[in-house]
Amino acid sequence: MPARWPLASLVMSSRAQGFWSYVHDDDDGDGGRVKRLASLIKAEYAALTGGDSLELFLDHAEIRWGDEWELRIEEALQATTFFIPVVTPRYFRSEECRKKLLGFAGHAKSLGLEELVLPLYYIEVPDLEDKEN
Repeated sequence: MPARWPLASLVMSSRAQGFWSYVHDDDDGDGGRVKRLASLIKAEYAALTGGDSLELFLDHAEIRWGDEWELRIEEALQATTFFIPVVTPRYFRSEECRKKLLGFAGHAKSLGLEELVLPLYYIEVPDLEDKEN
């Protein structure tokens, strides 16, 4: 991914901006709960910080009819400081989700900032389970 992502400046910025990466079918199949969870996290962040806002890019809210969605998502990824993949079995089957996750994670790792990938394990993925325990 492009080196212009501002991950390294996270420490110097008080503005938290993240990218909420999820599969639409998971949200649809769960009655919209995946998107509602993003809203709840934003509200909780504001409560814990005394009103600071947490910006989370959610494609359904940020991309308008007629927008070039791929360009809009790329712009959002370039402006984000952390990445939240909503992990489900479908997530890893989605080429777009995998591409975004691997791109962001690779760039974060190159900067020594792997902790900026904040996976949210929404549905158990058997292939991710520790086989030793």
